Order: sequence, then structure tokens, then C-alpha cells
Amino acid sequence: MNNKSIKNIETAKNLLAQAKQLKKQDKIIAATNILLKAKKLDPNNLHIWEFLALYKRFAGDSESAMQMIDKAVKLAEQQGNIAEEVVAKELYLKTIYYLNPPNLTPQLIQKSCKLYADAIHKIYTPKYNFDKLIKIFHKQKNKRLKIGLVGGDFKQHAVHFFIKDLIEFFNFKNINGSTYKSIEIYIYMTADDEDHITAEIRKSCRVYRKVDKLNYRQIADLIFADGIHILVDLANHTSYNRLPSFALKPAPIQCSWMGVPTTSGLNEVDYFFADEFCMPSQNNNTKFEFTEKIYRFPNIWECFTPNQTDGLICNEIAQQIFQKTQMPVNKNGYITFCNFSNTFKLTASTIKLWAKILQEIPTAKLILFRSFYDEAELRSLFLSKFAEQSKNILQRIQFLGKQNANQYFQILDGVDLILETFPVSGMTTTAESLYLGIPTLTLLGDFMPSRCSGTCINAIGDKNLNDLLICETPEKYINQAVYFANNPQVLDEVHQTLQKKVRKSPLCDSELFAKNFEKSMWQIWNEFLEKNQQNQQK
Repeated sequence: MNNKSIKNIETAKNLLAQAKQLKKQDKIIAATNILLKAKKLDPNNLHIWEFLALYKRFAGDSESAMQMIDKAVKLAEQQGNIAEEVVAKELYLKTIYYLNPPNLTPQLIQKSCKLYADAIHKIYTPKYNFDKLIKIFHKQKNKRLKIGLVGGDFKQHAVHFFIKDLIEFFNFKNINGSTYKSIEIYIYMTADDEDHITAEIRKSCRVYRKVDKLNYRQIADLIFADGIHILVDLANHTSYNRLPSFALKPAPIQCSWMGVPTTSGLNEVDYFFADEFCMPSQNNNTKFEFTEKIYRFPNIWECFTPNQTDGLICNEIAQQIFQKTQMPVNKNGYITFCNFSNTFKLTASTIKLWAKILQEIPTAKLILFRSFYDEAELRSLFLSKFAEQSKNILQRIQFLGKQNANQYFQILDGVDLILETFPVSGMTTTAESLYLGIPTLTLLGDFMPSRCSGTCINAIGDKNLNDLLICETPEKYINQAVYFANNPQVLDEVHQTLQKKVRKSPLCDSELFAKNFEKSMWQIWNEFLEKNQQNQQK
């Protein structure tokens, strides 16, 4: 290697570091441009291709993202770097789900799952025996299941809305003779940073272990030593996941939950938690294959319960939104749509739908806000995508960047209807909006990521809301938006229905969910024991 090549490689590394810093500043386009320069200097640096794929994904460029992650996978294989091969193939698996490319088929999902699992299994394969664990369980007088939760979001994060109250329900420190709970929660925290939410969770769980500095084998050994009966992954293919630890199979039953609504791709993960709405049993999940067996919770697969200190409960403007009697359209004379999902969900199909709605309603406004929109280049990029549909609507689209809590709720106070993205809808954003009484319009697809928003609405248990807010076709999605714009009194009625029902529904009933969760864990465990006994008798 000559001096020029060495210099190019070092320069490329420095450019990659600069790009990462720009991403932290929410400057996606600037970071991408830096990486494109780095790629020319060192085309064999697979990290550059991985981050290019991520940043192109945030910019909604699915075609380029797929090409770049495919390049990263090939480089990892060629270089024999197994650890990076796992990362690249995991990113590929996640990318095809989120971006939903035109060539996505069950065969491609199956192939991608196998490639990812094969990469992990080059290093990690099951190594534990559970005979002793089962014998100890049978000897227990007051039997309890040890449920291990693995992830890095036991803090101020979207996940805490869905997990904190469940952990509190099984608070081991509150257990006495009259309040026996049959589940003990063990936490395995994979992130370094902790906060006040973490402190509250630590007080509630049976055992809290910080494992962010441990390697995959050490984490698996710890889980096995703790005697966990059912191990649950809360990260899936997101940051702080420890899926290679799951490949070692340190617990007899392993499950995937939250994170992203996609398969883990590992045969060592036995169950994927869903519900009947987001994963209908009659279609048998034929289009988008899961390596796991689908286990469906009653009512809903996640329960939304904000912390008492969260702005959704204690912010004055948030309460004003919930308690209002009329939607803003009555005062403004025009309808205001809004979406605050991550930018990678603004796919071509979403932009096409929203553009048609704005064309059908000449006075309607659309507010999009996310911290990335502080970057002028990214705003221009998305505006150009809307312009491809119609230049006449551009002046009615407003992009807003990072907001503090009061600014965030002030924006929502002026919103009449949330328009959900497609094919990947929201979950936390939808639950937040419904919790505040803001109607949310969603378009269903035929795989789980496109049905998460709908499952939140369905869990409220009002057929009229389902008919008004859940759409099976793009045509209905557009027609419903137009219908609400022309009938603002219906928006008022929907808001009033949400006021009466949403916070008392299974969507927000943490005690009901915890009891269902408890029953489900025991059902899964008892089925395992029965199957294990049958195998021993053969």
C-alpha cells in the first residue's frame, strides 16, 4: 500500500467521524455528503457504507439505502469480518422492513433471516442445559416465574411508556402474604445512560443488572446463572440489542417484544408478541415471515401508560388539548393535519397520499415536525418530493425542527387530525395523540409495521372510531381526510369520544394488561413444561 492510499484511508476515517458528529447535530444531508466524499477515498470501508445506508434511510431514499447496505454486506463477507457481517446483515433485515422496497417478498425475508442467523451462528450457538432449572422449579412451594427483560431503554424513552407500569405491577418489594404475585421481573440494562425513570424501575423490579460493559457470552452466562425461565428481548434490531446473547439460548424460552415490529431472524427466539389486530391469525402471516411463533396477547400487544411526571399528564397545555370541547378547525376555518414520525417513514407512498389530500382540500395545512427538519437541506429534499406530486401545495406544508415540551404541545394544540405514515405507521406517536384526544387517521397494510397505529385505535373498543379512523385502502384514507375537513363537527365528536374512552380502554389499562401478561407467561411456560415432559417420555 503506497503513501497516498494510506493517507486516503486516514482521511476517510476522519470524514466518517465528522459525519457521525453531524448526525448528532441532526444534519443528515450534511453527514451524507461527507460520507460520499469518504466513500471515494476508501471504498472498502464497510462502516462508511453502513452509515450511508442509515443516513439515506433517514432521508427517505429507500433505493439508495438498499444498495448501500447490500454493498456493506458483501464487503463484510469478503473481508471475513464476522462481527461486522452480523451488523450489516442485521441492518439489511431491518431496512427491508422499514423501507418496504418493491421487491420485498416472503422469500427475501426468509433469505435475509437465514443470512443474519448464519452470520451470528458462526460465533454464537446454544450452549446451556435446563434440566436443573426445571427440577428447581418443580420443587418450589409458591411457584414464581422469573421473567428477564433485556434492552437499553429502561429510561426516558418511548419504551418506558409501555413497560414501566408492567414492572411496577409486579413490584417484588410490595409482595406480601395477601398480594402474592407469580412473576418476578429481572432487568438487564444494556445502555450506559440512566435517569429518573431508571431509578423508578430499579425500585420495582426483583433484580436490576447493568450489563452494558459485558460481552454477549458474559450476559448469557449471567442470565443462565439467574435461572431465568422466560427471557424477553425489548430491543430487537435497534440500538443496545444483545441478540447474539439470545443466540446462545441462556433461557429455556425466549421472546421478542417491542423494539421494532419485525422478526428477530433467530430460531433461538421462540415467540414474537403481537395481538390479533396487528397480526391477524387468519392470514397466517403469509407475506412477511417470522422465524418466531406468534403469540397474541388479548386486546393489545403493548399498553400505553405515561409516567405521572410526563408532560402528557402534568403539562398544562397537554391538559388543555385533552379538555377542549372543539377542534381548531372550528376557529381557524381550515383543517390542520400533522405528523411527527421519524423521517424514514416519509416514504414515496406516504408523500403521494398526503399530496393528494392537500390537492383535494385547497385550504388544508400540513405540519411536519422532527428535529431533523432543522436542517434546511433536508427540508428542501422533502419539499422537492412533494413538488413532484404538486407544486401548488408547497406553501401549505410547514416543517418544524426540535421543540421543547411547551412548544411541542403548543403545536398539537392547533392540530385537528394526525395523518399516519404508510407502509410503516406509528405506535408511540399514535398512542400519544389518542391519549390527548387528537384523532389519528391510519392506512392498514398486510404486515405488522403497517398495523401498529390501527391496533391502538382498535384497542379503544369503539366500532365507530374504527370505521372513521382505520382505512383499508388508499382511497378511503384520502376520502376520510376530506370528510373530516368538510364535517368538522365529526372531528369534535371523535375528540369527545376519545375523552370518554381512551384512558379507560385496554390501550391504557396497565392493570388489565399486567394480568393478561401474567396469564400469558404462565401459559407459555406450562406449554414448555408439557412439551419437555413429552420429549423425556419418548
